[in-house]
Amino acid sequence: LQAMSKGLRHAAQCPEEDHLACPKFRRLMQLAAAGLGKKGGYTGLTR
Repeated sequence: LQAMSKGLRHAAQCPEEDHLACPKFRRLMQLAAAGLGKKGGYTGLTR
């Protein structure tokens, strides 16, 4: 839930017209969907 909360806050402040075009927003939504947030673990994502 923390990752989803961060994603929504970012969406409210992000200057990008299309939030799905924003790399940070997409990463936050991937973390929220995976249910990992701050707890960590393997995400399969690369930086």
